[in-house]
Amino acid sequence: LEFVGSGTEVGISTASRVWAINCTFTGWKTAVLAYGESWANLTNCRLTDNQVGFHFNSTGNSASHSMFIDNTFLNCGTAVLLENVPTDLTLNFDGSTFSGNGVDIDNRCGQPVEISQAIFE
Repeated sequence: LEFVGSGTEVGISTASRVWAINCTFTGWKTAVLAYGESWANLTNCRLTDNQVGFHFNSTGNSASHSMFIDNTFLNCGTAVLLENVPTDLTLNFDGSTFSGNGVDIDNRCGQPVEISQAIFE
């Protein structure tokens, strides 16, 4: 699926579980926002030209999967913003590419992340 925004709105805003696979998010204020008690996953997605690509701001205590693999974050103001994440699971970004972003990962909550197999250009 392709989600194309005007630069002023949120592409997907979820208070429940969501898992985007093979999706494209272009031109959003925030492409994907997880809030409330939700858990969100991205796999093999492309997030391009967004102010914020993926924003985790959830305070629940459940998780569906810790893998955020094979995504491309391109030319975003902030690619990944981790404000609140509902568990202490290590979020794994293996195979993900971060390129041309103002900030690649803004980890405000100190969430454990695995980026050793991510690509930063």
